[in-house]
Amino acid sequence: MKAVKKYFYCLIIISLVTTACKKDIPEPLDPNGNDSISNIISHYFTLSNPEGRLPNGDSIRWETKRWRDTVNIFLDSTVGPAHKAVLSEMIELVERNIQGSGVKFLFVNDTNDLSIGIVNGSQEYLYKRFNLGEPPEVPDSWWGACNKSSYCTSISKSFIWYESGSDDILRHEFGHALGLGHASGYPSLMWRNVGSFLSTNELSKIDLSVLRLIYYDGALGTVAPEYLDSCTEDNLFMYPSEEDNFKIFLEDIIRNNYQ
Repeated sequence: MKAVKKYFYCLIIISLVTTACKKDIPEPLDPNGNDSISNIISHYFTLSNPEGRLPNGDSIRWETKRWRDTVNIFLDSTVGPAHKAVLSEMIELVERNIQGSGVKFLFVNDTNDLSIGIVNGSQEYLYKRFNLGEPPEVPDSWWGACNKSSYCTSISKSFIWYESGSDDILRHEFGHALGLGHASGYPSLMWRNVGSFLSTNELSKIDLSVLRLIYYDGALGTVAPEYLDSCTEDNLFMYPSEEDNFKIFLEDIIRNNYQ
């Protein structure tokens, strides 16, 4: 019995020492205190570089996407003042977070000059409203979708439709328009199932950290590897072998407070 107690006490002591050692070496934080650097980078890869596969079976990650310059947002008359206010609040938060990137969001009244077009209605209505041709036979989801092409050399048009009156769904779809994919692993506005227990009702701090990385000039070609900012077919992908170096690059950006 004494031997068992002695063994038990030893385990407790080892556990306490191990815990103390871990506390002495804290996980490095984003200089803004939003989250640990490793969590931010992990979330970045979930939200901005979804994994895909090439015909030969190789695993790849798509290029990072983001807007440049001024983003003109056209709201159809079906989008009421309350939802315009929701978007205005979200845009203000995003612009504060990506300060210094040179990207600005502006509401416009001209459909010929839009970057993002938004309707509160069905996908069929969206396609008719913006003369987009015939909608796909199977809708992307029951509430809405943001359809986009590459943003890598110039602003391309995105379109959002949402049939629900939910503020959260509008924010989620606008998150897609900003270049964010679906989240996993961390509390986020961008969970596929809006309203799930890990889904937030606005951009979380870690979402904003990812956006700050995406909209930081260096992470998209100024000093980053060229494949991240090229529109040539050969350079649209990030292969797994390139990820480790890119993660180190992102960590340096965060540690230097995006300077």
